[in-house]
Amino acid sequence: MLKQTIEKTVSKSTKFNAGKKSSQKNKFFDLVVQALEKQFTGENSYMFSKVRCAIIGSPGFVRENFYNYLKEMVDKK
Repeated sequence: MLKQTIEKTVSKSTKFNAGKKSSQKNKFFDLVVQALEKQFTGENSYMFSKVRCAIIGSPGFVRENFYNYLKEMVDKK
């Protein structure tokens, strides 16, 4: 089992900082994607062929937002 800890502060959304929150959230999602890539490249690349699913868990709608972000990233590539 692989485990990665990612710590990033994302401020709460208000009508004054909606754009800032979106930017912070995207940076957090980028960190998560980088961590996943790090775990499944290089000497750990053999493990990627064994992965059949990934569990995404979070409070609120973060899971859905990350899932949509990940789908957009895949579509761009």
